[in-house]
Amino acid sequence: MKWNETIREDTILKRWTEVIRKAPPPFYANKNKYDIHQFSDIPGFTELFGSSFPLHEQLEAAPRTTVKSHPLMDGGEMISEWRPTISNRQNAIMFVSIYDIKQKTVSYPWTTGSIRNIDIQDQLTQNTESARIATGERKFTLEEDEIGITVIYDMKPRKRGQSQQTSFGKPSLMVNIYYGAKSNFNQYVNVQTTEGTGDQDYDLTNGEVAALIILAQIKPDGPPKQYLQQQNLFMELGIGPLAKNTQSQYIATLADRGFVDMNLDKRTPNMRGYPKITTRGMAASNRFEMHHSTFRTEFKDVVKNKRDEEFTMFYEDKDGTTSSFNEEMA
Repeated sequence: MKWNETIREDTILKRWTEVIRKAPPPFYANKNKYDIHQFSDIPGFTELFGSSFPLHEQLEAAPRTTVKSHPLMDGGEMISEWRPTISNRQNAIMFVSIYDIKQKTVSYPWTTGSIRNIDIQDQLTQNTESARIATGERKFTLEEDEIGITVIYDMKPRKRGQSQQTSFGKPSLMVNIYYGAKSNFNQYVNVQTTEGTGDQDYDLTNGEVAALIILAQIKPDGPPKQYLQQQNLFMELGIGPLAKNTQSQYIATLADRGFVDMNLDKRTPNMRGYPKITTRGMAASNRFEMHHSTFRTEFKDVVKNKRDEEFTMFYEDKDGTTSSFNEEMA
């Protein structure tokens, strides 16, 4: 069976709790919050990432790239000190900047960070400014209208051959922004909507929301089995099939809203007609926030039993009161 064909309903590839580890938005497993945006959702970003941006060509070659925004957190409290880091990505380049979202000007110009010598791949950088930025040794304080930006271009090394030279696979491009405790970020960016959508686009059923979250968060960027995991979830919840030229009514609705691209004009035959999430769909998934534990339990049962009913997911706050995501973010 090919990965882009639907799987049999009795084929179990992963337990729900294992597969859904990346879903849903906008919380990580550690309950830290994030949101997803199109570039046009952030004031001035279309110009900032225009032709003068150092990785403009690479960004143009990756049209599905989105922006993730993160509040700066420390021990459950928001802070204003920002230490950008490339983590343990030894074959990546990080571009760092600070941007005034009100004035739409750069407060700190693009600076590169790397823990490996980009020209000599087998050599780690030593005590350079680039290494300090990459390893989080540089500290910045973000003011109320400032956001920190990192763009990580990861070249993903392959295994060495007989020549002992490192070769590289298809690179990934990640754009993240960070805002501090005094930030006015939410005054300039509405995380509950994205460009190209209206209120009616968010009127979705439980099944449609489940389809959106699965496609937005279980990313098919790697082994084919990730596609199979997505297909398995669609079948388990009764909202599939997730396959080429699918007749799923839930995917059809998402395609009508511009949240999913059916790839009907794809040049590659094995991808033609296979649904893929769009940047609009990624950003729209912010609206349907819930913690991982809620998604794995209550929402799973709701979708199985009431997949065609309107999404009205409620959950309990720490104080025991119930509220919807709309009330939470109002």
